[in-house]
Amino acid sequence: MKKILNYRQSLNFFLKLVDLRLDEHDYLGALDGARRAMTSAKTRLNIDSINLVIGQIYYEMKLYTLSCEYFFRCIHIPETQASALLGVGMNLIKLKKYKLALEYLKASSLAPS
Repeated sequence: MKKILNYRQSLNFFLKLVDLRLDEHDYLGALDGARRAMTSAKTRLNIDSINLVIGQIYYEMKLYTLSCEYFFRCIHIPETQASALLGVGMNLIKLKKYKLALEYLKASSLAPS
């Protein structure tokens, strides 16, 4: 019986793959890479940063409500809060919810960066 080696790539490998796919406008490939990166993430900050990336990918795919779901996942962490609030605001603009979008955009400028 042959032994199969468990080969795991690093988080950086998957993040580079996501960047490459985004440069090629291959959003499904980027989404797959981001989800694989999630399995390699070891800290809450890494997970929330990947959620930001997934939110951005869904924004590019014009799936604004789904994009907001991923941005909301990382609003509570100070390091990702400003970007998440900005992302929600941009999605709300696309959804033509301008007053609510303005609140999120203002909040993003006040959040720690």
